[in-house]
Amino acid sequence: MNSAERVATAISHKESDKLPVDFGATIVSSMHIQAYKNYLDHLGVKKDDFEVMFDRDQSAIVHEDLAHLFHTDIRGVYPDSMRPGTWGKQQWIDGEYEYAIDEWSTKWRKEVDGGLYFDIVENPLRSMDISVKDIKNFPWPDPCSNEDFDKMRVRAEHLYNTYGCMVFLENPLATIFDAPCRLRGHDHFYMDFLLWPEVAEALMDGMLEIQLDYYQRALKVLKGLPVIVRTSDDLATQSSLTISPETYRTLIKPRHKALFDGIKAAGDENVKIFFHCDGACRPLIPDFIEMGVDCLNPIEDTCVDMNLVELKKEFGKDITFWGAGTDTPGILRTGTPQEVADDVKKRIETLAPGGGYIFAAVHNLQPDIPPENIEMLWKTVGEYR
Repeated sequence: MNSAERVATAISHKESDKLPVDFGATIVSSMHIQAYKNYLDHLGVKKDDFEVMFDRDQSAIVHEDLAHLFHTDIRGVYPDSMRPGTWGKQQWIDGEYEYAIDEWSTKWRKEVDGGLYFDIVENPLRSMDISVKDIKNFPWPDPCSNEDFDKMRVRAEHLYNTYGCMVFLENPLATIFDAPCRLRGHDHFYMDFLLWPEVAEALMDGMLEIQLDYYQRALKVLKGLPVIVRTSDDLATQSSLTISPETYRTLIKPRHKALFDGIKAAGDENVKIFFHCDGACRPLIPDFIEMGVDCLNPIEDTCVDMNLVELKKEFGKDITFWGAGTDTPGILRTGTPQEVADDVKKRIETLAPGGGYIFAAVHNLQPDIPPENIEMLWKTVGEYR
């Protein structure tokens, strides 16, 4: 099997010739740029050209000639202007902070000395006095304007022809639930659901329209290639959902369903849907399955009611688990290399039998993870290859 076939086999809930692995294909399965530098230093590998995949999280683009170290079967593509890491408007330094305004007019900042991530400091639509008309008049970015999607086709063909990999299509950072939270502020958007539902619906409908336009155009140029599409919305904390199941099913689920149906209609019959949802999202997994989600990420088993054995038994035949490969904030960060190896083996042995599993870490590897533990992580994964 080549890598694309390996991944497709696992998603069809069959065991492939080797454990399929994702590292670095997405903005939620890479590592912090500092962790990447530390690891390359540990290996004695010198690289001068470090590219950031996603500014907010400071995740790294893994060099093609080093991706084999991580056994990856999947590599990502995206159009230039919406490439994660490209701020839409401006970026500057003022005193101790580096600031940026993105394509959504949201203002971010990061400490110049020692800052690890960008955080929001101004939400462009954070107002108690807002109307549907204000939403419609907002300067919505267009991920498809002035884009040469043919460049994405060229990159995808290069990756597939060179590595036989599954092609991963990143999203345009316009999610149904998360993106409105960034525009309004979480507290305001949550209140919108109860007090101004027409405002919440106008924002979500705008996000749906942007995504459908982007995916239809992108999938048109990627036809004939093995493609997985990333969709995303964080609907849970470490201990519970952020909204009630009833609110989800009434206001958000219909838009997710329209998005997933649109993706399936725009792509080849083999196009698969990857959905990223952090936290304790177990109550909504049946909804994801019902809507046609093929792969769920990142499977944070340290969260409430996310036991891997139970998840595999209850949902393992209906959805592919993508992630859960290591306790990223816990054992990988504070454990010994042997503890890391034992943890990784236990997780693979729980989730891989019968297919329906793509190995990846739980979100990005962080800068304080010891390089020795990262090395043991991928050495252990290699034993299953």
